[in-house]
Amino acid sequence: MIRSKTKKKPEAQLQAAIRDWLRAKGCLVIRINSGMVPAVYNGKRRMIRFNDTAGVSDLVACIPKPPLWSSSPAPHALFAAIEVKANNGKTTESQEAFLESIRKAGGIAFVARSIADVERELSWL
Repeated sequence: MIRSKTKKKPEAQLQAAIRDWLRAKGCLVIRINSGMVPAVYNGKRRMIRFNDTAGVSDLVACIPKPPLWSSSPAPHALFAAIEVKANNGKTTESQEAFLESIRKAGGIAFVARSIADVERELSWL
């Protein structure tokens, strides 16, 4: 059987473009899967979670510290959480809470609906 190529959803295409852009800038980028899948373990059906954090962002990144900080004894990288949404996508309360927890911890956190959003948020990169 020949499989037809499936088209990526707009949000998945945007995630890939953002990952490529960040990696081209020297960042370590990780796509975080969310949700659950059914599984059978020891003969019992159960749900397996992909992660244990409600609202975790689609992408997390370790960003090299800006050149202005090169002489600082501060850590050598910044943590960023990026929630990727298509133009009509809306964040959930748990996603907003996760982004806020990253900001409170000193990281960078934002919603991206385009590459331009990422470029604006990380213009110093």
